[in-house]
Amino acid sequence: MTADGAIRTEIANSLRNAPEARLRAVIAAIDRHPRRAEVEDLVELVRPRIAGLHIPRPLTPQRALVVPFEGLLCAGEAAPRDALRLPRSVLPPLFALVRERIDPAALAEGERLAEGRRADDTLAVMAVGRRLWPGAVDALAAFHDDPRGIGRALAAAGHDAQLLGRSLGSILPLLRLGEAIAAAMLPRNGVALDPTLPTAPHRHLLLGCVQRDPGLFRLIAASMLFHSEFPESVTRIIRDIAAKLDRPGVFSVVAEVAEALKADLLEPVDGPGLAAERRGQAAMRLVTIVSVLEGMPRFDALAIEAGRILGGQFTATVRDSVIAPLAALAREGAVEADAVRALETAAHAAKRIEAAGRLAGATASFKGALAAAREPVGMLMRAAAAAPKGGIGRAEIARLAEILLGPDEAMALLEQAA
Repeated sequence: MTADGAIRTEIANSLRNAPEARLRAVIAAIDRHPRRAEVEDLVELVRPRIAGLHIPRPLTPQRALVVPFEGLLCAGEAAPRDALRLPRSVLPPLFALVRERIDPAALAEGERLAEGRRADDTLAVMAVGRRLWPGAVDALAAFHDDPRGIGRALAAAGHDAQLLGRSLGSILPLLRLGEAIAAAMLPRNGVALDPTLPTAPHRHLLLGCVQRDPGLFRLIAASMLFHSEFPESVTRIIRDIAAKLDRPGVFSVVAEVAEALKADLLEPVDGPGLAAERRGQAAMRLVTIVSVLEGMPRFDALAIEAGRILGGQFTATVRDSVIAPLAALAREGAVEADAVRALETAAHAAKRIEAAGRLAGATASFKGALAAAREPVGMLMRAAAAAPKGGIGRAEIARLAEILLGPDEAMALLEQAA
C-alpha cells in the first residue's frame, strides 16, 4: 500500500467509526471544502451511516449532474473490472468539460437553484438537473466529435481526457434521458420508489428502451440493478419483459451485474473493516437478485458459488477483523472508544455477510465459524476481569459477542466469566 493509500484508509476507517457529532462535523467541513470532489469517494464509504443519521448534504450542480448515471459509478476508489461500471475518477474531467462548455447562464441558474437546498430534495435536484443535463449532452457530444482538440485542452488542465473519452458511450446516452432516469432513481416524498408500483416509471422506461435501443436498455437496467434499493423488483421487471417479448437475451444484463457483484466479493480492499463492509453490501445485492431467479441453472449455480465465497469471507472477517484486533486491544491495556466502535462495525459487517450467505443457502460454514469464535471470545471475557482500568472490559466484549453470537450466547459467556 502506498503512503497516500494508507492515509486515505486511515481517514476512511476514522469516518466509519467516528462518533455521531464528530461525523456530522467532518461531513460539514468536507461539504464546505472547495476541492470537495477529491475526497467525495471517502464520504461514499460512510453513506449508509449518513443516511441513518439523516445528515443533510448540500445540493450542488455536480450532484444533480451525475444522477442519470450515478448507478454505474463504482463506490470508493476502486477501478471497475467489469464492462458496465465507471470509476469515480471520470468525474473531475467531466465536471471540467461541462463547466467550460455549458451556457454560463444555465450554469448560473443551476447554481442559484441549488443554493441552500439539500441533496435529498428530489424536486430541487430535478430542477437543477433540467438546467444542466441538456448543456452537458452538448458538451459531451462536442467532445465525441472533436476528441483530439477538446482532449488536448482537458489534458493541458491536468484531466484524464482518455478516461472520459472511454466513458462517453455510457454517460452520454444516459444524460440524454436525464429527466426520465432521474424520475426513476430519485426518492419520492423522501422514500425510495419500489419499481413494481403502478406509478413507478421503471417498467415503462425499460420496456421502451429494449424495443428501441437494446444498448441503452442494458445501461439503464444495469444502473437500476446496481443502485436501486429494490434490486429484486428490477430483476422481476426484466424477467417479465424477457418473457413478454420472448427475448431471453434481455436477461444477459442481469447475468453481467451478478458476475460483477460476485467479483466484488473477492476484490482486495485496503483495510479489513472496509473490505467486510463492501463485501457485505455486494453480497446482499447479489443474493437478492439471484433469489428471484431460483430454478434457472445459471443463477442457481451462481448462488451456490456466492454462498461458498461468503462462507470464506465470513470466517476471515470474524478471525481477522474482530477476534484478532480484540485480542490485540486486550493486550494493550488502554482502549479508545473509536477502537471499540471499529470492532462493532466489523462485527455488524460480518453479520451482513452471514445473512447474505444464509439467503444463498449456505449454512454449515457459518455455524463452524461462529463455533470457532465462541472459545476465544469466552477466554478474552474471562481475562477481562483482571484487566487494568481503562482496558477493554467484559461489557464491551459481551456486546461483540451479542452481535456475533446472539444475546443468549453472550449471556452464557458472561455467566461463565463471572
